[in-house]
Amino acid sequence: MVALVLFVVAGTAKADIVYSTSRYVNGSLGNNVPFYDDGTPGYPGGPGVGQTITLGGTARDLTTITIFEGNWGGNTGSYTLALYSGSDPNTGTELGSVTLGSHSGLSYDVFDFRSQDIVLPNTITFIVSSGPGGFNGVGSASGPPTVGSAVNSIWYGAPGSYVADNTWANADSGGFLPPNDNYLTATINATVPDGGMTMML
Repeated sequence: MVALVLFVVAGTAKADIVYSTSRYVNGSLGNNVPFYDDGTPGYPGGPGVGQTITLGGTARDLTTITIFEGNWGGNTGSYTLALYSGSDPNTGTELGSVTLGSHSGLSYDVFDFRSQDIVLPNTITFIVSSGPGGFNGVGSASGPPTVGSAVNSIWYGAPGSYVADNTWANADSGGFLPPNDNYLTATINATVPDGGMTMML
């Protein structure tokens, strides 16, 4: 009976936060990095924006990713979050993707990857894409990650032709944000692969 209880507990491990940025830091609210040109000169190109990150902790069995995103009117497309191995989405292997329906307004959207059995490498690149809409984009954080680390730059573009840029989002914020406006708001949760059952057995 004791062995059975230990087996069940081992298989229901709690998810850990392996990457996190904050929308609010010292009372400052992050900007929205748009999927399409919003009129600020030099837009690098959409419809995807993303970031290269390195995870903290040791849990790597992906469960969910939460992204702050949305619009202030007129979203015409769903939101798709794609994951790539390594630091370049143009050459990295696509690990998986999840699509959510469109919605009005800004919100924290949870992309559930649990059915895809993805074991993450330490460094990944995530890309979020959507259809055009007024101020439609991903929220930038008001500071660097509190868990894990990230390249202070944003990827823009479409599959196979993403470009990295570390200046446009700063210009687009119009001085509203601190200068580190190249971090996107994201939280990644994961468990130890197989819930620790192998170690327990």
